[in-house]
Amino acid sequence: MRNRTPGFQRFDDNVVRGDTTVIATLEDGEGYTVSAESASAAVVLEENDIAEFTLSMDPHEVAEGNSATVTVAISNGVTFGEDQTIALDFAGSTARRDADYTVSAGSLTLVSGASSVAATLTALVDSDEETDETVSVTARHGGETVGTETVTVADGVLSPLTASFESTPASHDGENAFTFTLTFSEDFGGLSYRTLRDRAFEVDRGTVRKARRRTRGSNRSWTIEVKPDGHGEVSIVLPQTTDCDATGAICTTAGRKLSQSVSVMVNGPVAFSVADGRVEENDGALLAFTVTLNRAETERLTVDYATSDGSAQAGVDYAAARGTLTFAPGETEKTVEVTVLDDSLDEGEETLTLTLSRASGAVIADATATGTIVNSDPVPRAWLARFGRTVAKHVLEGVEKRMTEPRTEWEREAGSPCRTSPGNLPTRWMEWKT
Repeated sequence: MRNRTPGFQRFDDNVVRGDTTVIATLEDGEGYTVSAESASAAVVLEENDIAEFTLSMDPHEVAEGNSATVTVAISNGVTFGEDQTIALDFAGSTARRDADYTVSAGSLTLVSGASSVAATLTALVDSDEETDETVSVTARHGGETVGTETVTVADGVLSPLTASFESTPASHDGENAFTFTLTFSEDFGGLSYRTLRDRAFEVDRGTVRKARRRTRGSNRSWTIEVKPDGHGEVSIVLPQTTDCDATGAICTTAGRKLSQSVSVMVNGPVAFSVADGRVEENDGALLAFTVTLNRAETERLTVDYATSDGSAQAGVDYAAARGTLTFAPGETEKTVEVTVLDDSLDEGEETLTLTLSRASGAVIADATATGTIVNSDPVPRAWLARFGRTVAKHVLEGVEKRMTEPRTEWEREAGSPCRTSPGNLPTRWMEWKT
C-alpha cells in the first residue's frame, strides 16, 4: 500500500477574515475504497493579515464654532472582511463634552473593505471668557489602543496665519544676490529653513539661495536671499497653503495654514540695448541704429558706441562712427546714424556692426547690432568676383567717361547708340553689357 499526501495552495488576499477551516473529503475510486472513519479531514488556514491602524487629528487647534476631524485609518493596505467597531474616548482637563464641545459619534464603524473612518469634534460657542482648553481623543480596536491625539479649543476666534515681505529692493543688478525679509504674523513651530529655501517659494528668473532666522529659535522673521538668473525682472511668490501635507506647505503645529499668498516683483537693472538697422545704398543715405533704455531714470546716463567692419568697409561703403550718447532724465531712446557711401559696385547686401560699451549708470543688456546696406549699384557681382573691386571700379569709370564724352562727327553721322547722358548711364550701360 502506498501513501499519498494531497497539497493545498493558499492565496494572500490582504483581507483580515480570521482563521478559516477547509474540509477535505476522499471518495471511493477505481481499485480502492475509503473507510468512513478516514473519509474527511479538517485543514485550518491561519490568518496572517494584520491591520495596522493610525489615528490623526486635523487641525490640532480650533476656535469656538469650528471643527476638527478625527480619522482612524489602516496604514498597511489591508482591509477587513467584516465591519469593525472603533471606540473613541474623549477626555479634557477642563473642557466638557456637550458644554464646550460636541462629537459626531462616540464609536465608529469601519465597514468591510474600507480603509478609513472619521468623526468630527466641534467647539461650541459660549459667552464665557476662558483660557484655551484641550481635549484628548483615544481610539481603540478590539481592546487595543490605536493612538491618542490632542486638540486645543481656543476661546474666541483664532487669528489667521499671514505673511509679509519687507525691505525688498526696487531692483537688482543682474549679477549679485539680493535679500528681503519674510515676516509671519506669529511665531510657530515646525518650520524648517529647508522648506523656505528649497520648496516654499515660487521664483521666476531667479533662485532662493538661503533662508536664515533673524532671531535664533524663532520662526517669525526670516532673511531670504535670492540670486537672479539675468537682467530680467525677478518674480517671487509665497503661495497660500491649502494642504499641510503638500510640498512646501507652511502650517502651525496645530494645523493652521498660511491663509494668503504674498508676492513681489524686483526690477532688473536699468539697461541699454541696441536694435539692428537696414538701409538702401544711396550716396548720403543714413543707416539708423536705435539705442533704448528699458525704463526711464531720474539720473543722467551715458553709453559709448562705435562701428566696425563686417562685409562692408569703413571709408568705402560707410563712414566710420564713434561717440557717446547721453540720456537726460526721463529719456529712453536715441538714434545713432551712420552715413552710407555709394560706390557704384553691385556687391549684394553688406553688413557692419555697431557696438555699445562703457555704460555709466546702467548696464548693457544687448551690446551689438548689425547694420545692413542693401545694394543698388550697376556693376554686377560676377565682375567683382572675377576682377576684384579696384579693377571693376576702374572699368566702370572708363566706360562712364567714354559714354559721356561728346560724340565725334563720325559717331553723330553713324548714330552710335553707345553714348548717353550721365543720368541715363545705368540703363544704357546694362543694355551695352548684354
